[in-house]
Amino acid sequence: MSQPASDGPGRVPPWDAFSEGAPAPDPELAALLGEAVADLRQLDDAQLLGAGSAARRLQAYAVYLEMMTVAEFARRRREQFEASKARGDRVRSRDGEYPAEELGFEMTATAYSAAILIDMARNIVGRMPSTLAGMAAGRIDRDRARTISNATLHLSDELAAVADKVLAEAAPDIRLADLQQKAARLEARLDPEGVQARKDEARRDRRVELRREDSGAASLAGRELDPAEALAGKASIDAEAVRLRNAGMDGTLAQIRAMILMDRIHQRSPWDRLAPEPEPEPDDGCSHGGCDSCSHGGCDGSGCGATCGDSRDPAASPDASQSVGQEADPGQSADAEVEAGLPADPYHNDPHPQDPCGDDQFPDAGDDDEEVAGDDDDDEEEDEGRPAGFGGGPPPGSPSDRTGRKTPAPALINITVPAGTLLG
Repeated sequence: MSQPASDGPGRVPPWDAFSEGAPAPDPELAALLGEAVADLRQLDDAQLLGAGSAARRLQAYAVYLEMMTVAEFARRRREQFEASKARGDRVRSRDGEYPAEELGFEMTATAYSAAILIDMARNIVGRMPSTLAGMAAGRIDRDRARTISNATLHLSDELAAVADKVLAEAAPDIRLADLQQKAARLEARLDPEGVQARKDEARRDRRVELRREDSGAASLAGRELDPAEALAGKASIDAEAVRLRNAGMDGTLAQIRAMILMDRIHQRSPWDRLAPEPEPEPDDGCSHGGCDSCSHGGCDGSGCGATCGDSRDPAASPDASQSVGQEADPGQSADAEVEAGLPADPYHNDPHPQDPCGDDQFPDAGDDDEEVAGDDDDDEEEDEGRPAGFGGGPPPGSPSDRTGRKTPAPALINITVPAGTLLG
């Protein structure tokens, strides 16, 4: 750089020394940055942001230097391996046979990580001149360089040159996520057969990974899954999470999704976590749900405590001397019916019982016009993510409702039985 490191004692370099238009990173820029960081209080906002930009450019330049050295190391080990192989040395005892292990030991990393770095360095230095120039200028950092390398690693030299020019030009000005999408689309256009072949090959590496989170918790993930199956599974979890939240489940949707995932893995029903609804207390009044339907009168609203059918005066009844709750002799009842000229019921069971209050106890089986109580329109029950007819309950096919809700009893049907059947 032509400008001085500083304008004098206690002075900081001008902002132009750190701006994007400054020359490529070099030792002089590093010296300017070190001097500025030593006295940050003298920097205004623009100079402070410029110093951070300069640090990122220096970091990208450092990655460029690392790529050059790693590529040269890999080239030397490759030559040693080929020479040892030509001499006929034994397998696993040849020179230069383990470059990844050597580099991993130097990096304090695994051989797998070192092998990935070697492939990236050889690809960029050997076939990606535009990307390499962007790294040398401090405009393409490590993450962007890795994205470009991964998208071109399996391409031919001709196709890799095309992708290198397009991606290196766009990399400095877009976000990393956008660059990854652009690289994936470009690779799919340049080599669709290769992309599909690599996707099929990746199925062999399907696995479940358990990792430790930074907080100390754990993460469980499936890798190399089929995209359609993964999307369908995620949509199913999202829909059930919405239904559970609408049914009263505590927590955010993200927390409910995680709970559903673990419950499905452990073969549990997430609906068991809902608190059971309290059962309605029995009514102390009449059995018909209100004293207005009683015929005996004299009810003060606190419950009559009598059966609706017994509206006669107990004192006038010939059975008044019989104690309440005492069961009558079935034989005596049948004899009384015969003496009164009524046909005897050998089973003592009237197939057509009548309500003393005048209301049938059983609805007519042929009355199709009468609507069953509680059969509301399904459209009124639809909520966000809740199909019609569920009413906030579990979806079809799930275990039975275990939340304590009472399932309504099926309607009884009044079946007319011929008298000849009963008389045998």
